[in-house]
Amino acid sequence: MKAFLTCAGFDNDNLVTIFEDLLGRGTSGLKALFIPTALDTPKAREYVPVFLEDLYKIGVDASNIDTYDLNEPFDSNKIIEYDIVFFCPGNPRYLLDKVNEMNFGKTLEYFLENGGVYIGVSAGSDIAGLNLPNNLGYLNATIECHSKEGHEPGELDTGSAPLVKLTDNQAIVIDDGRVAVVE
Repeated sequence: MKAFLTCAGFDNDNLVTIFEDLLGRGTSGLKALFIPTALDTPKAREYVPVFLEDLYKIGVDASNIDTYDLNEPFDSNKIIEYDIVFFCPGNPRYLLDKVNEMNFGKTLEYFLENGGVYIGVSAGSDIAGLNLPNNLGYLNATIECHSKEGHEPGELDTGSAPLVKLTDNQAIVIDDGRVAVVE
């Protein structure tokens, strides 16, 4: 499984390079499923273009981005057409409730088992860790986003389910069992 969990997306150019290494291939032709569901108010939805910019920064062409808002079931067979699933920031509880309501967690498992990469920004990262009950379970740790002082970069031992504080310039990389904090 490959995941890239951030607080502020790809504002730090070094995170773009680290993500490209995680991807393990060039960025040409990347296809992304963009999930803005956590942006659960009209005011929050005004920020959709800002978060689309994160996908452009990592080399995804606008024509290769599809939006899915977790309002209807998603065909599990179609998920493997994508290289990336990108979860926006916003309301993590609302986002996780919609993921569970649509049984999208099983679709994500299939996606990750077939080489897809999960990208979470703030709320999208929260639902991957232990922050909420019935979470996705990708990270055996609680994530505290937007901290002034972040966790020391390097390998992360998640055996004791730690609290991991991340600044807006940091991310957690999960790469087939290896977990690390990067900046």
